Amino acid sequence: MQNQRRASIDPQILAQAAEWYAILRKGQAHPIEQAQWETWLTEHPDHQTAWSRVEFHADRLRSLPPRPP
Repeated sequence: MQNQRRASIDPQILAQAAEWYAILRKGQAHPIEQAQWETWLTEHPDHQTAWSRVEFHADRLRSLPPRPP
């Protein structure tokens, strides 16, 4: 059932979530950008689902061990 839910998120919405993540992650988001993200996030339940998925995968990537030199 969870796989069906995953498949139902539009790839464009996932791309938007990834773009917002990149903007907000750099730590220098303007208050206007923050407000725009909050508006986007609450516009549709799929936006929240996509945001959660992007955060989940970003957390998993950060938990990987550093690459050896």
